[in-house]
Amino acid sequence: MFDVSCVVIYTDQNMKDGLPDSLTAGKSIEGFTKFYKVPIAVSTLKQQSTV
Repeated sequence: MFDVSCVVIYTDQNMKDGLPDSLTAGKSIEGFTKFYKVPIAVSTLKQQSTV
């Protein structure tokens, strides 16, 4: 059973890949009850140079 009303997941390349073990480990959002924001990094493709 979950005790979280809402989790906002957003990208932050300075964070580790994947979700944390607990979604409430993120920061709570001021002014809201049981609302959390969780940053994650996403995979990126490196541009290959053509010669």
